[in-house]
Amino acid sequence: MKNITRKTTVLILIMLFTISMFKSNVFAQKKFEGYWESVTNSKSTMPMAPKKTNEKQKSFYKPGKIKIINLTKNKTTILRFDKGLMWEIDDNNKTYSEMTFDQMQMEMKNAKTKMAEAMKEMDPEQREMMKKMMGGKMGAMFGDSETPMISFKNTGKKKTIKGYNCTQFLMYLGKDPMMEMWLTKKYNLGDDFIKIYQKMGLMKGKMPKNSKLNGFPILMKTNVDLGMGKMEEETIVTKIVKTGVSDKEFELPKGYKKIENQMAF
Repeated sequence: MKNITRKTTVLILIMLFTISMFKSNVFAQKKFEGYWESVTNSKSTMPMAPKKTNEKQKSFYKPGKIKIINLTKNKTTILRFDKGLMWEIDDNNKTYSEMTFDQMQMEMKNAKTKMAEAMKEMDPEQREMMKKMMGGKMGAMFGDSETPMISFKNTGKKKTIKGYNCTQFLMYLGKDPMMEMWLTKKYNLGDDFIKIYQKMGLMKGKMPKNSKLNGFPILMKTNVDLGMGKMEEETIVTKIVKTGVSDKEFELPKGYKKIENQMAF
């Protein structure tokens, strides 16, 4: 039971991590190239997790490539949509790990299959207990029901954030709101992330042509109940610079040692 819970928690965190990596370029039809700086404040009641964190990031983007530098932890994530893979780089230890998008998809499928099989062997009381431990919004992700889809809604609410006129959008996991975003129309980013959601089975079909999801997210808020605890996160963009970005920004640093990917199990 403990082993199942541990693995489930890891996969949930992987999914949240993946979403957090793509939420910064979530709504866009027009091309953007440049970088932005942001600050993320997090709260958690999860066991063994810090209660509060404050981190600064600097992100570079050009169509097909994104690089996110965690300035607080001195770690970098590079997503190469053109290569179909993700690199996790630890500048403190001069190491990196690699995971392809196909491997992400396989991990999600395997985890859901194994969890569904394990839950079928449980009696009704144990099954309900497991679903509660996994949280209401996340239980269906790895339980014996169909995976809920991601969708978006324009609420029509508007306000000015950091000098930008923004509109509120909500991201839903199934019927439950999972993320709140405030977008400005001044800039647009790429829609590469949609391909990843589709590969992971979280989004089916194509985005509608009349979709109003476009712009640049200045403020993002996530609130997720994982059953064993809650996770709250707020990211605000403090600076945006539209400029050319060298392809060298999205390459692995020379001399770093490749290690086993810590996400896979």
